[in-house]
Amino acid sequence: MVKPACFVCTNDFDPVQRQPVRITCGHCVCAVCVGEIISRRDACPFRCRSGVRLRYRDVRVVDISVVETTEDNDIPAVLDLNRSLVAYRRMLREVAERNTMRIAQLDSRIAVQQDTLSRFFLRVRASVHEQKAMLYSLHSSENRLRAEVEHESFLLGELASLQTKLRQLKKDSTLNSTLNLDLLSDVACAARDQVDQGGKREDQPAPPNDEQEDSPVTHGQKRPRDEEECESAPSARRARRA
Repeated sequence: MVKPACFVCTNDFDPVQRQPVRITCGHCVCAVCVGEIISRRDACPFRCRSGVRLRYRDVRVVDISVVETTEDNDIPAVLDLNRSLVAYRRMLREVAERNTMRIAQLDSRIAVQQDTLSRFFLRVRASVHEQKAMLYSLHSSENRLRAEVEHESFLLGELASLQTKLRQLKKDSTLNSTLNLDLLSDVACAARDQVDQGGKREDQPAPPNDEQEDSPVTHGQKRPRDEEECESAPSARRARRA
């Protein structure tokens, strides 16, 4: 009797060493060859799937036995099957435990991240409120400063106008004082002339003597100086006015 064999390695199927598996395209090969094909990232050896790479999800275990067995091979096959099932169950349990541990770690990390994000969000919101308050205060300060600058410029203009008026007033007061001094000097010169004329009148009827002769000489020496001052007063006034 011809036993079914793998089309890749041409070895007979064996329920323990070379278990037959079926690809989704319908071809049957042994488990060893399927593992090698998947590790090499090759497609179905019959090229029936347009060169699509073969994966473990494309492999299905054959539900019926295509291998002729004897009673001597049944017991080892069953034992090997039980051992493989136990190993597979142990592997699944370990995978489940690892996944549970990873899920717990991820949950703790997610909780920490959520707590950090919540605290960060609160700080960011507080900082945003503080920045808004600072911007509002800066805006108000800028408005106040602009108003103060405008008021200061207005005061500077007023001060400049007042300084101009003060200079004009100083000029006017200087001119008035000059005129007053001129008038006073004129009055003083007129009074001095009147005094000199009165002195001449009093000196005419007096009898001549040594003392009276000396006094007109002294008075005559002082009078020309006064006359020079009165004559020089108009020129001094003109110089001050200029």
